[in-house]
Amino acid sequence: AAKASYIPMPTPNVITPPAVADLHFLPINQAFLQNDTLANIDPIRDEVRWMWPSLERFYRHGFGVAAVIPGRAICWCTAEYVSPTRCGIGITTDEAYQGRGIATATTAHFVQRCQQQGITPYWQCGSWNAASRRVAEKVGFAKLDEEQLWVGAFAK
Repeated sequence: AAKASYIPMPTPNVITPPAVADLHFLPINQAFLQNDTLANIDPIRDEVRWMWPSLERFYRHGFGVAAVIPGRAICWCTAEYVSPTRCGIGITTDEAYQGRGIATATTAHFVQRCQQQGITPYWQCGSWNAASRRVAEKVGFAKLDEEQLWVGAFAK
C-alpha cells in the first residue's frame, strides 16, 4: 500500500459552490458539537474523539468546518492534529451527498480558516483513494511525496 502526502499551494484555487439547496458552512466548535438536533452529529463527535484526547482539548485547540443543510451535516473537515503552525486534515462526506463537490468546497473553507490562523494544512490519503486525491488537487494542494507502507498480521 502507498500513502500520498500533499501540501497547499501558496494561492488556493477558487472553488465553485456546489448546487445544493440551503447549503452553508459552519465552524465545528463546542456549540456545534453540542447540537443534538443535527443529523450526523454523532459521527462528527466520534471522529473528534478518535483524533483528540478529549472534546475539551478539541474545544481549546482544534477546529473544523461543516457543510450543513437544514437539520443535517453533510460533510465535515477537522484538524486531526495541530501544532502552532501546522495541522492534518480529516474529512468525511455523507454517502448520499458524495460526488457533488461538497468535500471540495468544505475543504476550501477549512483551508481558508487555516490561513486566517497562520496554520499550514497537510493532506494525507491512500494512493488508491482517487476521490480524496482529486479533492486535494481541486482545492490547490500539490503532492509532496508518496511512501510505501507495509502491513502485516500474525495468524496466531
